[in-house]
Amino acid sequence: MTNELYIGLMSGTSMDGVDCVLASFDEKSHKVHLHATHLEEIPDALKKEALALSQSQTNPHFTKVCELEVKFGQLFAKSVKNLLAKSSYTASQIKAIGSHGQTLWHHPHPPYPFTLQVGDPNIIAKETGIITVADFRRADIALGGVGAPFVPPFHEWLFNSNEPRVILNIGGIANITLLPRDNEPLLGFDTGPGNGLMDAWVMQHLQTPFDKDGAFAQSGKCHEGLLNKLLSDPFFALKAPKSTGKDYFNLLWLQKKLADFPAISTAEEVQATLLQLTAKSIANHIQQYRNKALVLVCGGGCHNPVLLKALSQHLGNNFTIKTTQDYGIAPDWVEAACFAWYAMKRIKGEAVDLTKVTGSREPVVLGGVYAS
Repeated sequence: MTNELYIGLMSGTSMDGVDCVLASFDEKSHKVHLHATHLEEIPDALKKEALALSQSQTNPHFTKVCELEVKFGQLFAKSVKNLLAKSSYTASQIKAIGSHGQTLWHHPHPPYPFTLQVGDPNIIAKETGIITVADFRRADIALGGVGAPFVPPFHEWLFNSNEPRVILNIGGIANITLLPRDNEPLLGFDTGPGNGLMDAWVMQHLQTPFDKDGAFAQSGKCHEGLLNKLLSDPFFALKAPKSTGKDYFNLLWLQKKLADFPAISTAEEVQATLLQLTAKSIANHIQQYRNKALVLVCGGGCHNPVLLKALSQHLGNNFTIKTTQDYGIAPDWVEAACFAWYAMKRIKGEAVDLTKVTGSREPVVLGGVYAS
């Protein structure tokens, strides 16, 4: 096990908190060791501000974007300090921080593809005293990639096996990694909504941030007509590489689809349909590439038993669903560990090959380095 320690920070599209890990990596055995973990809550006011801006259909005020860059930078720095306070390590012992940033917009489409993650890495580096690596996605987009997902190379490093495996991350957006078999390339892409639409709907109707244990969805009945309408969205038919975000799959998107179904009378019916949308769209994408596999689930969606049951039903008996907990790392920390791993790659100057995942033209060293 290497003595080098890295911190990974991940605030996903669900904005349910900043996942923080203090990790080291065994390059020979391909194992990650988590020395400390911490979940930093995002203050409600900041979360509402970021969500309102990211889902706005009008041009945002430039000042608001700049303010969020500072606010998230300060939040990420605070989360690192709180992580270290829970550990037996000091800032001087940490090689680098890998910060994904908080995505506000992700639009990797011509003629002007772009992605924006806020959380000023200069603030993180200066307030923590630790070199910070950030801005991972834009180098990929500069080389013609779609800028996401970035977890497949880490999934391959950590979970690769001779048996057919699919790694499924269910965050606000869901993505899959198809671990290579024989001489196949590594593949991975976004499948569409994960928890994001369900979270937004339950917040609107119950004023709670998520549907605990899928209880709200379970209390309703899926509307097959609406489900088919949702699944007819062109994104689901796109071939990989592809990525998306909550600036696309959001309440406005849903409300436009609901306009064709005035007879739907209960919020529970819509929630049940959204759960099936997530499960069915994931299953459809997996079945395009695999007829059997072990599916390892990570991300917040792994805590929703109703969702996992629906996914199992759609996949069928040739697929076994487990969480990454059984394979060396708790599902809540996989993405944060990934960006600690990316920080290590950047500090060592090692390129990452995302050519078959995002469509980038060549392997590339990802992330900018910000001095402490």
